[in-house]
Amino acid sequence: MRVLIVKTSALGDVVQAFSIVEYLKSRNVEHIGWVVEKDIAPLVRAHPLVDTVLEIDSRGLRKLFLWPSFFCEWRRQKNILKSQEWDLLFDLQGNCKSALVTRAIRSKKKIGYSLKSAPEKLNVLTTNCRFHPPKYLAVRDEYLWFAQHFFEDKEPFQNKGVQLKLFSEQEGDLLEELVRWPNERKIWFVSPGSKWPAKRLSSEAWFQFLQLASDRWNPYFIFLAGTSYELQVVNLLAGKFPGSSHLLYKPDPAFLQRLIDKADAVVSTDSFVLHLAGTTPTPTFGIFGPSKAWRYAPQGCQHGWFQGFCPYGIAFSMRCPKMRECSSPLCLKDVEAVEMFAALDTWYQNTSLH
Repeated sequence: MRVLIVKTSALGDVVQAFSIVEYLKSRNVEHIGWVVEKDIAPLVRAHPLVDTVLEIDSRGLRKLFLWPSFFCEWRRQKNILKSQEWDLLFDLQGNCKSALVTRAIRSKKKIGYSLKSAPEKLNVLTTNCRFHPPKYLAVRDEYLWFAQHFFEDKEPFQNKGVQLKLFSEQEGDLLEELVRWPNERKIWFVSPGSKWPAKRLSSEAWFQFLQLASDRWNPYFIFLAGTSYELQVVNLLAGKFPGSSHLLYKPDPAFLQRLIDKADAVVSTDSFVLHLAGTTPTPTFGIFGPSKAWRYAPQGCQHGWFQGFCPYGIAFSMRCPKMRECSSPLCLKDVEAVEMFAALDTWYQNTSLH
């Protein structure tokens, strides 16, 4: 059987969808493919159980939208999508972009969200087998539920986790980085960045929060940055903890996963780093504002979180409907460092760190 997964973006969402791959292999699926955005393709290629990666470039298409070359580029991408035939397709994106992809692909069965649950309703026009997942599921479990529901499998399935493929030339870099870690102190990875401004804390709140942690437990911080903006933030934070920190800029996902696996903890906003850490046994502490922690945080007793409060009274069960457009996102910007530290302290006492 040949099965194709359509989950095109973003980095963290793609990592959360990894839960379905291991399950499909347990069903003796011979060949697993994945459709993903061009800039995220290296992450999926590093998955040892994914056999084929089909790249799309929706950002490139948008840039060409009003130009004649748009149709030539779309035809080229469409031909790539149509180049192979599949037995099953799982559209885990559920929006209009993934609908265009799903429509272009040759597959006998196309499984996706029902009209009631699809993030964007037009998506249902391109699937022929639609399901409505329970609302109480964490997002990782929701993706897994689609596959289990299709196969009418009611037995619980426990993901063992995945170790991304590391290039042989990265082994030396890994050892070189590990040598920098002080043996006598706990190693905490700290990721303050996020694509969405509403998910970010202020630099001052981060400093106060980490200072409280430093005073209590004296960990060694490794700050992570994936963009030039985040690099400015982590440079500032690293400068506040001289001799007790250093930073990594744009580490390769497989390389970063191996490092996280050897660390003692990860403290992060709701972002790719947090979700990647969820594929390892390392305890995590997530900071959530316009997204619900119970829905998106790594699952397990070693994982904790802090949930910000919306001062405007907007209620939501998944993500805040105003997340992309909120002009004054105070659910995290107004948070006091002592509030977050209280949640961090409770998490710390309940993990292997204690």
